[in-house]
Amino acid sequence: MSVEHVNAARREVKDPFTAPTGGIDWASTDHAVAVVDASGVQTVREMVEHTTAGLARMTRLLTRAGVNEVAIERGDGPIVDALLEAGFTVFVIAPNQVRTCATATARPGTRTTTSTPTSWPTPSAPTAAACTR
Repeated sequence: MSVEHVNAARREVKDPFTAPTGGIDWASTDHAVAVVDASGVQTVREMVEHTTAGLARMTRLLTRAGVNEVAIERGDGPIVDALLEAGFTVFVIAPNQVRTCATATARPGTRTTTSTPTSWPTPSAPTAAACTR
């Protein structure tokens, strides 16, 4: 399937804040492709091979899911080239930024502190600023 066919099949989304978002975990031989809807619920999770056919499959998965924007850890290479050629907007997010954001937006955990009379677990708040889209 050519890039032109993929682009022709893409749905136009009027409100980008309600469109699903794609994310790719880059690896050496295969890549994890995920799609989340506007509420953060994962709707697609697939592995694709690092081959021409695998990258074509990746762009088809994202297109069928209605994705316009994709987040990835690197801003270069054949994956990014395939995404850009297929018309996706690509956001490069450093792995350290992802870890910081995950820590900041996680549900508060519990920890035992010596300041409570009986050392009962108390909620702990995130320590970093919340990450938003």
